Amino acid sequence: MQYILFEDALSSRFLPLTYTRPVYSLRLGVDRIEEKWSRLLGQPVQGLPHNPLLQDAERPLLTEDTVFINGRYLPDSYLVGRLIKDLQFNQGFFHPPDELIAFRTSAAWLEQHGSGFIDLSTLPIHVSLFEVPDYRRLRRIAQLTDLFTLNGEQLRLDVPDLAARQPSQPITDPHTVVYAPENVWVGEGVKIRAAVLNAEDGPIYIGPEVQIMEGAMIHGAHAIGAGSTVQMGARLRGDTTLGPGCKVGGEVSNSVFQGLSNKSHDGFLGNSIIGEWCNLGAGSTCSNLKNNYSTVRLYSHLTQKYEDTGLLFCGLTMGDFSRAGIQTLFNTGTVVGVCCNLFGAELPPKFVPSFSWGQGERLETYRLEAAFETIDRMMSRRDRRLEPPLRRLLQTLFDQTERFRYWEY
Repeated sequence: MQYILFEDALSSRFLPLTYTRPVYSLRLGVDRIEEKWSRLLGQPVQGLPHNPLLQDAERPLLTEDTVFINGRYLPDSYLVGRLIKDLQFNQGFFHPPDELIAFRTSAAWLEQHGSGFIDLSTLPIHVSLFEVPDYRRLRRIAQLTDLFTLNGEQLRLDVPDLAARQPSQPITDPHTVVYAPENVWVGEGVKIRAAVLNAEDGPIYIGPEVQIMEGAMIHGAHAIGAGSTVQMGARLRGDTTLGPGCKVGGEVSNSVFQGLSNKSHDGFLGNSIIGEWCNLGAGSTCSNLKNNYSTVRLYSHLTQKYEDTGLLFCGLTMGDFSRAGIQTLFNTGTVVGVCCNLFGAELPPKFVPSFSWGQGERLETYRLEAAFETIDRMMSRRDRRLEPPLRRLLQTLFDQTERFRYWEY
């Protein structure tokens, strides 16, 4: 049997992050959704992204028996052990009223379906469906802000599971203070100097080759991905995830960095989601609470309207390859698209379309070749290159997002 993660129409709610990755490649908790599925199923899973530019050169291997799983759902013992594992052939289940969760059938069906979104209307007619008996126990991401509102819960599930699979390394630095050390997991090659780790309120995961510098204070629940650096004097509050290869300082609270992004200096970031290959300059700060304490409205790429999140706390969402110069300030609930370059002392709009360049409200289109040059320089600092497939993806996104760059009209 093989397992394939698919996307449904609601995956578009996670733009701009899903411009450059399928929804099941989003990170929350310690790892990406697809990695959680592989871990709990005990075998690799394959993906079926909606965007053909995100598909591998080869389609998933086809077998006579395949379970397709909605990539927005977060695996746990209930979903995997009592639902997925018990699926019969040509059977599926859904979250009422019409949200397809998983179904099992021959993967030959994939040849006829193509690469579009999968939902109830596209399901093979011979697949019988049933409602999940206790769907309130299921966890899924349904909107962009779920990536930080559910992050603490996922950290408290992920860290103990990962710790049970591999022993932790000891913390030997005599000047580092650890509260509740039984809740701290440390990978190989970690270097910690004169830090404070408090895991009393939630576990702390420190991935391999992480460096935590002098004076850093880290409060659980927390995850620091492989090869990341926590700068001197950093104040990292709970329910925060730093993906692999990040450099983070200043004050961060309840935020998720997808990976390979930097916020090395002072400045506040709270209730925020930062993509890959982003950089926040020294002193960059976001607001995560409105002065009148009303709920935050967030721009939706799906409806092209501002929607009420129902949340009091909501900060910055930034797509991949976007950057902010020193002292850049972001309003509560700001959404910045892919490949933007922002600077200056004025607040940018609460929605910054992809491929924007400028300060405050005075935005222009970021010339594609100039953007490519900057990305290539940035990636080369980590011994990476802007490869042709990624270049083609960004070229296509530049064309697709032109309608959002309102100053062109």
